[in-house]
Amino acid sequence: MALINQNGTWHAELTIPKDVRQVLGKRKFRKSMGTSNKNEAERQSQFVIARWKEHIAVARGKGGDVSFYREMYNNTSDEGKDVLEEMFAEVVVDDYGKAHASQLSPSQLKNSQEAFQLMTGKETRTDIYIDEWLSGWDVKLQTMNQGRRYVEAMALKFPVVSMLTRKVVKAWYKELQEEKGITVKTFNGRLSPCKGYWSYLQDKGVASEALNPFDGLGLRDKKRDVVRQPFTVLEIQKLFAHLKAQSNQDPQLFQLFTLAIYTGARIEELCSIKTDEVGDGYLEISNSKTFAGVRQVPIHPEIIDAVAAMKMASEDGYLLSGLDGKANQYGSRCSRKYNC
Repeated sequence: MALINQNGTWHAELTIPKDVRQVLGKRKFRKSMGTSNKNEAERQSQFVIARWKEHIAVARGKGGDVSFYREMYNNTSDEGKDVLEEMFAEVVVDDYGKAHASQLSPSQLKNSQEAFQLMTGKETRTDIYIDEWLSGWDVKLQTMNQGRRYVEAMALKFPVVSMLTRKVVKAWYKELQEEKGITVKTFNGRLSPCKGYWSYLQDKGVASEALNPFDGLGLRDKKRDVVRQPFTVLEIQKLFAHLKAQSNQDPQLFQLFTLAIYTGARIEELCSIKTDEVGDGYLEISNSKTFAGVRQVPIHPEIIDAVAAMKMASEDGYLLSGLDGKANQYGSRCSRKYNC
């Protein structure tokens, strides 16, 4: 961050970190402060630079953070608020390279108005406290990662806190029910961390104390016209043959299917097995949904050689090597690759 005097006029400048230069399409931000007075330039630059930093955060997939503006707005006098509102209005319009709101397209105008509401604290981004909330959530890493995914999905669907009501949450469930066949039990499991996060937002004073949009939903499962049937032996054989034929293009999927068929273990359990958990004739399942699920599973004679080969070829310490994502995180390691 720097203030540069060029031909008697001060300019603010901020070098963009290397990891987001390609996303933002430039090496640095630079903007004239329109004044020869350094003190005035410093005062103006703090808003501009904070906005640039928010763009960098968005480029990194962190959603941005307008708390800088909101705290400044809340801590100033009524007269100061009027001045800040004028500055904020200029900042959100300048995001689009325009000098006045009248030059914005309808969609740009709508987005700039939403940004202004967030900056003045009249609205609050739903995702703004996720990291802070997680830092104090005393649970296992796997539970925390899963909770983060569910809360981030909720925040993506409802980006502003005021959008969250029981009505829209129920509509969200119906949408997922139609698109993905999700059940009430599964949806309630996803809402559990969302409830905890909402309580945190209430403690921070940005969510209504009188409303918890995740309680009293009265959800019901959709009646199924077709009862799920187990695969027949012939169907399993066809699947096995097809995946084996495709194993050169996608060896992990064939390996996963083979392990699942011959062990009966859950997909997330299999994706979490490390090479040092492959014993003499058994697999050690240490990452299970329940305590009772921690167990040793015998290796079927049909796959002993395959398991040994997978262990020998592993490059990341996992029996199923090469899946995307973080260690021991099923949602990352498997679902991103296969959408399972």
